[in-house]
Amino acid sequence: MKTKKRRSLSTKIVLSVASVFLLIFFALFIAFDKINKSALYTAEKEKAEMIAETVAPILAVEIYLARKQHLLSIASQVTANPNILSFLLEQNGEIIIDQKNLKAEQSNTDENFNVETELIHPVTLKPIAVLHLSYSSAHYHNLTAQYRDVLLITLGALSLLILIFSFYLRHLLTPLKNIALKLRNFTPGQELLLPSSNQNDEIGNIAAALEEMNIRITDYAHQQEDTAHILEQEVEKKTALLSHQLYTDTLTGYPNRVQLMNDINQLRDGILILVNIDEFQQINDFYGHIAGDHVLNQLAEALKYLSRSSEKNMMVYRLSGDEFALFTTSPMGYHSLELFIQELNTYIEALPIYYEEAKINIRITLGASMDIKNGMEKADMALKTARINQKPFMIYDGNLNIEHQYEQNMLWIQRLTMAIFEDRIVPYYQPIFDNQTGAVSSYECLIRLIEKDGNVLTPFHFLDISKKARLYTRLTSIMVEKSCRHFTDKSDHFSINLSVDDIIDSDTVAFIKNQIKFYNVENQIIFEILESVGIEDYPEILKFIEEMKSLG
Repeated sequence: MKTKKRRSLSTKIVLSVASVFLLIFFALFIAFDKINKSALYTAEKEKAEMIAETVAPILAVEIYLARKQHLLSIASQVTANPNILSFLLEQNGEIIIDQKNLKAEQSNTDENFNVETELIHPVTLKPIAVLHLSYSSAHYHNLTAQYRDVLLITLGALSLLILIFSFYLRHLLTPLKNIALKLRNFTPGQELLLPSSNQNDEIGNIAAALEEMNIRITDYAHQQEDTAHILEQEVEKKTALLSHQLYTDTLTGYPNRVQLMNDINQLRDGILILVNIDEFQQINDFYGHIAGDHVLNQLAEALKYLSRSSEKNMMVYRLSGDEFALFTTSPMGYHSLELFIQELNTYIEALPIYYEEAKINIRITLGASMDIKNGMEKADMALKTARINQKPFMIYDGNLNIEHQYEQNMLWIQRLTMAIFEDRIVPYYQPIFDNQTGAVSSYECLIRLIEKDGNVLTPFHFLDISKKARLYTRLTSIMVEKSCRHFTDKSDHFSINLSVDDIIDSDTVAFIKNQIKFYNVENQIIFEILESVGIEDYPEILKFIEEMKSLG
């Protein structure tokens, strides 16, 4: 089988240059030919129109004066022009003059310039007749043929010059062709000796540069072999590190949520327990984030210790923030799981965590699922239900209708959010009477939710859910603002209930102080703190009391 002969680079360059120039010349020829035709065509047509426009006013006057003999004379003069083929004058649909020029120069084609001009009445300025002139295109075709001949001669001469230049260019590129033939069978690492390398011109410089480059490439290849080996080792280390970071929590060093989901997706059976620290944000607020990180690490170690000592073969995961998970594939009955969770809860809440000189005790809420299918959702639903019902833990069970309870909680959150948005959270002012005088001594401001149908709901229905939905401080702000506004022009004393959560929230405290000053009720307002257990341990509460006293 014969192989197709490949053209050399010099041949390709010469052919490419010649082809490009020929295409350019051809394009220029077509363009100039078209431009010339268009220009000549326009010029000839304008001549015909000029003749018609010149004689039109004269013809109009002669028609107005009804001097037909003069009209015939004008027609004879016009058709005396060798380029005018015919002169036709039409009035009211009737041809009054039709004169042809038999001596006119005829074109080989049927293409002529036909001009039609209206004749305007010299008095009424309305059209009275139409002049039809037929102008020969023979002169136009003669001119275009002459221009085309000139273009062809010019382009032919240029093409000949390009052909000569192409052969000269090929001669100049012959040394490059010889270098290419030498390089075709060259293998890197071999000694490279090229022809023309001693020439004192551009091609000689290229050949010398190629020889020098071959020496450098050989040295560089040896260096790259060593570098590639080092990079392979580094890639292996980085891959292992990234894999570790992807599936491991950076704070505790335990597997993270991604690892847990991978483990769950690979199994059909298992038990999942979610562990969440109650009010962990308060630990960060009181002791700082470093102390909070220490608590998380200690809890992770405690969970690991308890899972090992119970021989449940459980894995510990840190999911996010203050939430951990325990996962096992070991079989366990409902009662055994319940006992283990009770033991876990008791152990953690009794576990003292020391940070510097502080002793920190934590409380946890747990949610578990014995069905690994959608296990994360079910365990999370159980945990949130336990928290809302103020239980230490809950195991997901379809018979307990947890999903329905969860949906009800979501509905209550929506109702509460809409009530806030529509300004249906209002204070009720309950009078407090003096036992001795029987007169009203003050008013207690009680929060109520007014439903759309006018039904009034006490905080029993929505206060707990507001805390879980993080709407509690918003309710406090509404009560403070509306109560202060109500008593601003009155002399009565009034009391508002505050929780510890309100007092330790800096934004809420700042809002309360602002409203007291704005409505000028410093000497009327009374605060009742709902929680009293361990109140002396809260420096913020003592600080709040002192600040309120300083206002009046």
